Amino acid sequence: MSYGIFPVWLHGLSIAWLALGAICAVVIVADEFRRPQKMWIMNLVSPLTALFGTFLWLAAYYAWGRNSPAAGDQNSDPAFPAMVLKGTSHWAPVAR
Repeated sequence: MSYGIFPVWLHGLSIAWLALGAICAVVIVADEFRRPQKMWIMNLVSPLTALFGTFLWLAAYYAWGRNSPAAGDQNSDPAFPAMVLKGTSHWAPVAR
């Protein structure tokens, strides 16, 4: 079986992207130890999506996916882009 030859820069970029994803996932896991999600499965979903989404998913987690103590105080619906992001990344809808 023959495999394709990839450029060195692409291999380096792939390794860097994987490392950034792992760092973002560790940041989310550390935050979830302090603020666990209401559903246990979400403690797995958020870091797993950060593995491929890196900074975009880390920013989205802090903006919309984080379990904050005041989450039940607000009755407004999130913006449409936030609803789409939550749906496509399989985040559970959080009543805010």
